[in-house]
Amino acid sequence: YAEPCDATRLVEMDEALREQSDGEPVWRRVFVRFGGDCHGQLVLHVPALVAGELVGAFIGLMPDETATEAQVADGLGEFANMVCGAFLTDAATRLDFVLTRPEVTTEPAGWRPLDALGAADGEGTAYAIAIDDQPMVLRVNLEMRL
Repeated sequence: YAEPCDATRLVEMDEALREQSDGEPVWRRVFVRFGGDCHGQLVLHVPALVAGELVGAFIGLMPDETATEAQVADGLGEFANMVCGAFLTDAATRLDFVLTRPEVTTEPAGWRPLDALGAADGEGTAYAIAIDDQPMVLRVNLEMRL
């Protein structure tokens, strides 16, 4: 179950994740650029623990099975494409767009989701999201061609 959340809830979920991870959780970053009648980018920040569970559910793994790094990267990229496509279809229903191949990387050690909410680095407006009480950050930069 996914829902938007505020910064306070994001911090609470991040602290719970830190406890669950016994310290510093690893975060994945997925970057998708899009072009066409509208252009911009989508960046998705996902805890590695959540990424593994999400991708495992996508590919039908049993609860005691673990997705490989390659499966997680491929699955996160596909998830980001679905999120980006749904966002663009809703935001720009009559416009054509094309997505680039997603880039999946690992955030630097010490990366915190709250920092992404206020970042002025050109990666777009940030939205805090809770997925099954786990933190995630979605950032979108959407520009329309005139």
